[in-house]
Amino acid sequence: MYSHKLLHVCTLLIFVSCPHITKQDIAGVRLRGGYIPGQGRVEVKLGSQWGAVCDDHWTMDEANVVCRQLGYPHATIALRNSWYGEARGPIWIRNVQCHGLETHLSNCSYDELKTKRTSWYENMDEVNFCSYARQAAVNCKEEPQLYSEWIYIGRQQVSSGPSGLKSRSVWLKHINRWLPICADKWTSKEAIVACRQANLGFATLVEKIKSDDVRRPLVQDLRCTGYESSLQQCDYVVERRRCNEYASIFCSPYAPDINVNITLLENSIKMVGRTEKDMVCAKEEGCISSSGSNKTEEELANSNFTRKLLVFTSLVQNFGNADFLPPKVEGGWIYHTCHKHYHSMDDFATYELRDKNSKLVEVGHKVSFCLRDNVCVNGRNRKYTCSKDYTFMYQGISIGCGDLYSNKLDCQWIDVTDVPEGEYFLEIHSNPHLHVPEQDYTNNLVRCKVSINGMSASGKECYCPFDFDGRVPEAGEY
Repeated sequence: MYSHKLLHVCTLLIFVSCPHITKQDIAGVRLRGGYIPGQGRVEVKLGSQWGAVCDDHWTMDEANVVCRQLGYPHATIALRNSWYGEARGPIWIRNVQCHGLETHLSNCSYDELKTKRTSWYENMDEVNFCSYARQAAVNCKEEPQLYSEWIYIGRQQVSSGPSGLKSRSVWLKHINRWLPICADKWTSKEAIVACRQANLGFATLVEKIKSDDVRRPLVQDLRCTGYESSLQQCDYVVERRRCNEYASIFCSPYAPDINVNITLLENSIKMVGRTEKDMVCAKEEGCISSSGSNKTEEELANSNFTRKLLVFTSLVQNFGNADFLPPKVEGGWIYHTCHKHYHSMDDFATYELRDKNSKLVEVGHKVSFCLRDNVCVNGRNRKYTCSKDYTFMYQGISIGCGDLYSNKLDCQWIDVTDVPEGEYFLEIHSNPHLHVPEQDYTNNLVRCKVSINGMSASGKECYCPFDFDGRVPEAGEY
């Protein structure tokens, strides 16, 4: 642990920025996990990597400095106990103490945590003097948003879904006229933007409500990526027509935040061989490359040809402030006869193998057949077990728990039978199509270096790109 000390005594009356003895300067400050700009957990950049701030001695003085450094007038509240979810990389600093008038966090005193950099990327339970459940966060004073004047969230409607929540109709301002939104293309991506624009939180419920069945001008074919600041930035047309259902949402300050345990992933990457006759079910779920998927089920069932599979284990953890639930209710799940189970979420994760030039080489994907709590931390108890015994909830990932997909399971791989030997990148995207609204999508991508050599493979240097370069994903990357 390294403590920053003042070189000389200074007085606040003349607003002097006091120099410090520093081992690593704070190269930047950012907020993550909030539903609008100016909210989120505080992360600082030391060297080339971003990390969290421990919330001991976290007061309005420190929060005001963070907000001021980010261009906001001041903070409205200093938050503790990982209010906006838990970052899973390093926790860089603790005991931050500011007078409240500094312009940068570097001008304050703080202790630098020398995290134990073993093979554990997450430093699970290895961070001395702090824990992942104690990360600092802030809400900054936001200037009035122009976008909020162009959206109207109407009267509450009783939800037709099983949740019992009340959703609200969404109206969009177009050329000084308020128009309802036809819900024929209404998805979680559009709902996420609507809640963000209205400053109401995260889109917890995506609904469609019965319309008045009147021919009128309305917003049609609305399509968003999920990253826009307003619905006006999305693609849409205005037409005069009838519409059976209008768009409706329920917004909440609470949302899940899932990410892959990087250490477990890195240590599990290897190559295995499997004969085609044992992969009939995998073909049904689209987990075989083209040279095998072109065969009929009968041809596969009688084939002793061995396919090369790059396998890996994924522990998908939820460190948000709400449970991660399937976007469809049980009646909408798809039953797969081969594996004899229901899939509650299409494309729960996608797997991509890319060459050194980022060109896509081969793909895989994971449909969720059972979202459940396999592993829990921070004293959390399992809630979802995929059991209908009424003792536990059926499917989901609760706060502080993770769903484990072993590298021995079907489709927990990329079929690399036709891939030449060499060096590649493995990329895993969790919740890639934003079917479930989350606090933060930037931590849903994990990248590993992979070496393929005949019937052997290994992985190394797995990381979340956003923890290093600060790059916001471009539209369509997810």
